[in-house]
Amino acid sequence: MDGRFLEFGDSHVRNFSFLFGPPGDGSLFSRTMPMGTGAILNLSVRTVDVGAVRGMCYLRVDVVRGTGPAAGVVGTLLSGYVSSGRGIAWPGSPLEDPMDGRGWHHLQQSAVPAAGADCVQTVPTQTDWRLYSVDAQLTTSAVAGNRSVFLVLKQSGVVLWRSMSSLAQPPSSSRGHTWMAGASNTPATGILAGLGSLPVDFRINNLAAAMTIETSTVGIDAGDQWTSLSSFVEERRNPNSSWS
Repeated sequence: MDGRFLEFGDSHVRNFSFLFGPPGDGSLFSRTMPMGTGAILNLSVRTVDVGAVRGMCYLRVDVVRGTGPAAGVVGTLLSGYVSSGRGIAWPGSPLEDPMDGRGWHHLQQSAVPAAGADCVQTVPTQTDWRLYSVDAQLTTSAVAGNRSVFLVLKQSGVVLWRSMSSLAQPPSSSRGHTWMAGASNTPATGILAGLGSLPVDFRINNLAAAMTIETSTVGIDAGDQWTSLSSFVEERRNPNSSWS
């Protein structure tokens, strides 16, 4: 963050610069920068030596009076996303909410589960996802019986939504199962892959409680093996803690 500051009783304008590195796990990070008595003339914030796209890093710059528990926000100068090649500045840049505009489109993968277990993907902290598609592959053992596959959304372990794959997978097979926004789960003749539906403009976050995306396999055998769960999402930061 760079800017210019005019101290009280001084006719000389001084430049200031602060460098700070937030954690890379999406958690909330705050930093207080004492300015003294005077007037901020302008400031700008940009990324340095990092490859960031819109949706990764949201920030807010407040003017605060006091320190610690007694600190109080006097006003907000900047709020918005910064990315490589795109900073924000005051005056000039409009105040932006974390949910405004487009987010970061990318593939998010879960850990590979143990044999005989279903996939579980947890929505990261301070994060909002618009879910476009979810995909995983199941390899079944030779134990008799078809496996019926569902995609399940849970909040604190409680099922909120469930969608069935169109394919009842036979033993001794390896098949992909994909759920897509707006797709139909009507089985097609001769298609050796499962298809399921997701709601259009489906947004999930962990603000109220922990949310997970999971497979639920009816008839799963101890020798069955899922790959990781791959979710294509549009991601935005969504702070759920007080700023300081």
